[in-house]
Amino acid sequence: MSDMINKALETVKRCNMLSRGDTVLIALSGGADSMALYDFFKKIKNEYDLTLKVAHVEHGIRENSSVSDCDFVKSVCEKDGIECFVKHINARELSNEYSIGIEEISRIKRYEFFESIECNKIATAHNLTDNIETVLFRLSRGTSTHGACGIPYVRNKIIRPLIECTSQEIRSYCRENEIEYRIDETNFDNSYSRNYIRNEIVPKFKEFSSSFESVFLRFIKSNTESYEFIQNKSEELICDSKSEYGYSSKLLEQAHPAVLKNSLSIMLSERELSCNELHIEQMFTIINSMGRVQLSNGAFAFCDGTYFNILSQVEQNDGIMNNFCIEQKVIEYDQFVKNKNKYKKEIDFYLDYDKIVGKVCVGARKSGDYIRINERNCTKSLKKLFNELKIPASVRSKIPVVRDECGVVFVCGSISERAAVSDITKRVALFKIKEN
Repeated sequence: MSDMINKALETVKRCNMLSRGDTVLIALSGGADSMALYDFFKKIKNEYDLTLKVAHVEHGIRENSSVSDCDFVKSVCEKDGIECFVKHINARELSNEYSIGIEEISRIKRYEFFESIECNKIATAHNLTDNIETVLFRLSRGTSTHGACGIPYVRNKIIRPLIECTSQEIRSYCRENEIEYRIDETNFDNSYSRNYIRNEIVPKFKEFSSSFESVFLRFIKSNTESYEFIQNKSEELICDSKSEYGYSSKLLEQAHPAVLKNSLSIMLSERELSCNELHIEQMFTIINSMGRVQLSNGAFAFCDGTYFNILSQVEQNDGIMNNFCIEQKVIEYDQFVKNKNKYKKEIDFYLDYDKIVGKVCVGARKSGDYIRINERNCTKSLKKLFNELKIPASVRSKIPVVRDECGVVFVCGSISERAAVSDITKRVALFKIKEN
């Protein structure tokens, strides 16, 4: 195999990108990078027993050229007998409609389309040169340690086997293997920021250092290791300092500034609040001196010298859940087993009564809420659970969350493992959520 194929295969193995029998959806634009990726997967298809699919988005930007690229991709897939999914969009119209740049709205719509197709993995053709351009772009606009980590090798089911191959290596591979590909003429338009970095800035660095790309890769890897260390320490800090009243300001102020600021960023993310340097610095300041900071979307952070907390609009409006109440009935386990089907029709959920801690109540979700889901052997934050269930952010504050004095016991059909009914249950609590 060629050096490029070996490098990509080593990346796949090191990062556990593939499992035997995976169905892989290849994002195929028709350009050199994606055609090399397509060829790579054809070569390893039998080794991993893969089912290959292709997805192509025609953005409607380059008129006849983009339509021609689409036809090219379809003909390649038809020749190889690989299923091809195509979506046509008008990126310019969507950009105006959503007030988002053409590049960004195109990216959003591409991934929405990819996620709609059934598969285990989504493979994109991002390479090392793309990664360097991304980091330089972020650095030019201002970024955090996280932003300087660049494009992730793996994100959920998205994988990037070519992420350590340079653009030059990929084009050499296509040339040596007579792989036909399309050229996007907009790549030479330096009015796009990324094109300017690719066509003007990066070549200057290469003039200064012939090994620029390999050196920059070492920087990205080193920075990623540092970020992962800070991320782990931040998660530990959040866990150690959290109580039902907020976060211990004493423990927070004892943390290293890098860890504390990253922890604050995580707290904002958990509450789905935008994060910027000004807010982080303001919150960092009040942890040491007390006070209150106004955040985005009507949320605010405050510290009273003992506890620090962030109150989102959802939590401020927790009173909307006063429209709900919860009814409880306790029966013997044997009685429940005999009449299980009948009870299931009359109630919303049931728990082991003797495993419930204190009083059961219903309310809106709170920041940091999580549930260990019975029979799934996994713990999820409610944010992740709602994302998984595709619940719109606009209605999440209206979803009833049932908790006892130790945390969430029921939400959206999921029961907490610690309070679930089992063979050793003696008494079963039946619950019905009702509107007042």
